[in-house]
Amino acid sequence: MRTVPSIAARLLIAASLLASECAGLPSAAGAQAAPETILVGASSDDVVRPLLYAVDAGLFKKAGLDVQLVKLANGAAVAAAVAGGSIQLGKGSALTPVQAYAKGIPFIVTANLANYSSDSPNIAMLVQNSAPIHGPKDLVGKTIGMVGLNDSNTLGVYAWLEKAGVDLTSVKFLELGNSAGAAALEANRVDAMLFLDPALSAALATNNFRVLSYPNDALGRRFSVGTMFGFASWVNAHLDEVARFNRALSTAEAFVAGHENETKALAAAYAGLDLSQLQNVRPPTRTTGITTSDMQIVIDAAAKYKFIPQDFNANDIICKCATREK
Repeated sequence: MRTVPSIAARLLIAASLLASECAGLPSAAGAQAAPETILVGASSDDVVRPLLYAVDAGLFKKAGLDVQLVKLANGAAVAAAVAGGSIQLGKGSALTPVQAYAKGIPFIVTANLANYSSDSPNIAMLVQNSAPIHGPKDLVGKTIGMVGLNDSNTLGVYAWLEKAGVDLTSVKFLELGNSAGAAALEANRVDAMLFLDPALSAALATNNFRVLSYPNDALGRRFSVGTMFGFASWVNAHLDEVARFNRALSTAEAFVAGHENETKALAAAYAGLDLSQLQNVRPPTRTTGITTSDMQIVIDAAAKYKFIPQDFNANDIICKCATREK
């Protein structure tokens, strides 16, 4: 099993890689001088769709904000950009701000973006139709492709394997881009691949793969898989702007949840996919509201699998500005 690098090391590495990419972005100081401008980093999984709609429909502008999306490769790149001050808010898995906080990096969760629900799973592990793999024990000695090696979905895979009695050190993990998974499976670079939508639906649409499992079910029936986060100092200095951002985002979440088909084109364009590849996309449970348990499940699992040094209370990382669900 690959050793998971510390969040601090990943941020430093990602920050150096992002130096040229973020060179033209306004500085954090500039953003504070004009707080109505908020740069938001986001990767291209389907969790981003409400953000795309809020920008496209002018919801942020109506809230008096100039929100600009910065497309980045994954949660680690987003975290690096937030840590480096190139962007003010970031979209990432629930684990991203958890790890940063546990390492002393003062990230704070400002909003939920999506929950995983076992009632309508949208994250799945696929194998080739002809693969002699039918359960977790068949993956001993095999390689699993992962969008990230340090995110909440990794925790789900670990829990799934462990519950089946599989030694985690007996399985190899390879980090791949979400859209690169299908090609890696077909080329036998990996034996199984964990997909997030929209790449999950695009892969299933080829009829070359089948669902092996929904590993996140091993963690819980519902928990956060997408958050908005920022540096606590910036967030606390811009609570009014963050509140307006959250209200606009909440409106977008509600619209997208009720108009999944109509907003697929936004996700396809952002991810660089053909719209036809998203016909069977399975969206996450979209909500900006968050409960303590939504985050606590992730925190507890992160501590168990040594992604963070020790457990802590989810309320320590959830901003008071975040909408709380009861």
